[in-house]
This record gives sequence, C-alpha cells and structure tokens, in this order.
Amino acid sequence: MRASCSVHGDYELTAFGFPECPECIRNRFKFPDGDDPKHSATGAAAACGFASYKSDQINSQAIFDHMKVNELDPSGCMILSHTDHKSFNAVSLEPCGRIPGSGISTTGDFACHLAILQDITGKSSKGPHWAYEDVSHFNDRLSKGEFVPAQRCAACATIPVYEMGAMCPACATKKT
Repeated sequence: MRASCSVHGDYELTAFGFPECPECIRNRFKFPDGDDPKHSATGAAAACGFASYKSDQINSQAIFDHMKVNELDPSGCMILSHTDHKSFNAVSLEPCGRIPGSGISTTGDFACHLAILQDITGKSSKGPHWAYEDVSHFNDRLSKGEFVPAQRCAACATIPVYEMGAMCPACATKKT
C-alpha cells in the first residue's frame, strides 16, 4: 500500500516495513545514522560482555535502507513492542551479514546478527538508535515476552501501528 508524508512524499507500507514514513524516523535520529556509541565495538555494551554491540564493519545507513520496504525489494523488518520500555522497535528480517551494502560478507565473522532500531517513535532522550544482537540472544528475549508483535491496523489488519485500534497512514487517508 502507498501512503503519503506531507514532508517526504509517497512511501510504501507493508506488513514488514516501518509503520510510518521512514524518512521521518530517520529525522528523529540524535546520533549520526542512529549509531549509539554505547553499542559500538568498544562501547559500554561490548566492554561488559552484553550481546548488543556493533561490529566496526557494519554500515547502519545501508541496514536502515534495507529495512525500508519497497515494491521491488521486499526486504524489511518486523515491528515489535518492548514490554518493559514501552517502546517500538524495528528488527531486521535478515542478519547483518546478508544485508547488501552493510559492510560484512556472509562468510566473515561479525559481532552480531540482527540489527534492532530501538525506539523508532523517538520518545527516549536517545531517539531512534541501533542495537545489535546475536540471533539466540534475541530469540531468548522473544520467548520471555520481552518483545511482542506490534498491533495491526484496525482497518486492514496488515500494517503495524503504535496504538491498539489505530489505523495505518494509508487506511487513515482513505477514511477521510
């Protein structure tokens, strides 16, 4: 489905994409390309052994662009709500090593697998920012209910939305 942003123009909405204009999400970044220094290969997360850090080979801009879904490249992400932080997060459907242009090969070693764009609504002081996790750590968090799927549009039941009973931008436009 197509939706329109008054600032950035038309964009694609799908079940596996951002629930709003991707460029509006990008404009909420407070760190360059959304890269929180805490999640760098030498940052606090890596220093304490936490499984959420970025290899210095990862290109966050390429990952963000890959997570934006368009009709010709159905790559995407899944939108999850973090039950403790009450935030919305976009998790890449592909491991970082399989995302074209991300900077890592599919056969090389890399520090993490899944890219997670945390707080896509930008409600925290950090705004939308990246964390990276290996698949097993992420799956553990899913099974414990730390992440749950975002609500779906009340009209089309396909596009993720931020509030229960809300309509996606495409359906909301059709209704008016």
